[in-house]
Amino acid sequence: MPEKGERATPSQLYLRDLPASERPRERLQFYGGAALSTIELLAVILGSGHGDESVLRLAERLLVGFGDMPGLARATMTELTAVKGIGEVKAARLKAAQELGRRFYSFTP
Repeated sequence: MPEKGERATPSQLYLRDLPASERPRERLQFYGGAALSTIELLAVILGSGHGDESVLRLAERLLVGFGDMPGLARATMTELTAVKGIGEVKAARLKAAQELGRRFYSFTP
């Protein structure tokens, strides 16, 4: 664990090890999405890790594996499910979030 006052990196912790006030979902609820890192936002969408890998580490590995957010956005369901820890449900959540983002961005009243 990081020293007091230092921010933990995704590979250092599980959500259960964090105080509730520092967990991504709770931070999203209290401070809004702008307060979260991209990895934390992905972790909220993914919901859980895989085996002994935390959801934060899984989100980090996913983002690094596809290079960046545009790379992740271009990934197909097949490419996503080829990643260890990403099954059909998590891949569908990611693609649904992407599509919602696209619709929000393109919405005109």
